[in-house]
Amino acid sequence: MRAVLLAFVAFITLSNVAYVCAEERPFDVPKERWVSISPNVGIAILHVETVTIYDPDTRKSRQEFLGEATGVLMAKVEGKWTKIRFELGPAKLIPVK
Repeated sequence: MRAVLLAFVAFITLSNVAYVCAEERPFDVPKERWVSISPNVGIAILHVETVTIYDPDTRKSRQEFLGEATGVLMAKVEGKWTKIRFELGPAKLIPVK
């Protein structure tokens, strides 16, 4: 798992050198739920853990973020947005040519 995460971080780092994220995203992902990493990679936020807190003095309620969210890593492959799935397994070292 650590090797997969290190490979992912390396990919993101290399793909973002001197890059300002564009506003391109999958058509079915709302703007407020899209975290762009590069023009061809991003994270679609699916669920954010919140709790509603009511203030009796102001008679207003607000949403408080609980610190957890789930999302899907997506990449554009051959012009189409594709969900990226990580599979757990034994770590492998793949040499770069």
